[in-house]
Amino acid sequence: MTHLIAGDFDIAHTAMDNVVAYSEGLGEVPVSGDTTLTAFMGGDNGFLRLVTVPAVKTYADLKGKGVRNNMTGSTGDQLVTVRIVLPEKIDDELSYFLSEWRQKHRYNPGRA
Repeated sequence: MTHLIAGDFDIAHTAMDNVVAYSEGLGEVPVSGDTTLTAFMGGDNGFLRLVTVPAVKTYADLKGKGVRNNMTGSTGDQLVTVRIVLPEKIDDELSYFLSEWRQKHRYNPGRA
C-alpha cells in the first residue's frame, strides 16, 4: 500500500480494511501525501479488492502499467482476470434484468 500511495505503483490487491485504514491515515505503516484510493473490483469472494489510484477508471487505463522488465526497461500490461459468478438458480427477476441490460448495453467483450 505504501508504494501505491507514494505513486510507485498504479494498482495493488488488498483487503478492504486496508483501503479504509490507509484512507483514514490509520494504516499499518505511516504514509504522507494523498491517501485517496479507489476500490476497483472485487476478488476472493468479495473480500479482497483490486485497488487503484483514482486516475484508473477502466481496464484500458491499466495498459502499460505492468511489471517493469529490468533487462529491457519495458513495461507490460496488467493482467486482470474478472470472474462473474451468478447464482446457480436464476429466477425470473434476474433473467429479466440480464436480458434488458444486454439489450441496452451492447458491446464486444473481445474489444480492448
